[in-house]
Amino acid sequence: TVAIKVIRGLSEVDDCELHNRFRREIDVSKTFAHPYVTLTLDGGFSKVGDPFLVMEFIDGISLEDLIFTGALDEEMATNIGRQVCEALSYIHSRGIQHRDVKPANIIVVSPERSVLVDFGLALDDQRTRISATSAVVGTMRYLAPERLKGKKGSPASDIFSLGVTLFYAVSLEMPFNDEEFFSYVIGVTAAEE
Repeated sequence: TVAIKVIRGLSEVDDCELHNRFRREIDVSKTFAHPYVTLTLDGGFSKVGDPFLVMEFIDGISLEDLIFTGALDEEMATNIGRQVCEALSYIHSRGIQHRDVKPANIIVVSPERSVLVDFGLALDDQRTRISATSAVVGTMRYLAPERLKGKKGSPASDIFSLGVTLFYAVSLEMPFNDEEFFSYVIGVTAAEE
């Protein structure tokens, strides 16, 4: 049993660089071998030209769905946080930034295993975005301030996003309200945005 991620509509885009970036995502993802990072088995392009990844099927629940049932206790949040920190340490040591750490991209299999998934926004050492454009990407509520400002992120940006994720998991609140955050980070209020 595997999971297959298909990016529909890319076959209609005549962009060799975009296709090359997806090939790099396949190549980079296939090198991962860590219990807390999703395993990519294969990938390629369908007959109609849509790219796909074949990944291990992770039989668990997303942290997002788990939080939906209620706040996590400190022990569970600590276990998940430790495992995701190990996953981030592993990918960072390989020159990769995840760039979209959030509850939906963490799958909890058991107290002993939480898996970081979805490397579609990942960035390698050469600052090559593995998919899509150079615009600010990721889930706004979890992005580090430098990323929201359109500046280059770093491994610390992933750690910031994990911190926001874990804060939310135990409190069911964001560590800042949107208006304060946008005002501080970008210098505008959410209403002006």
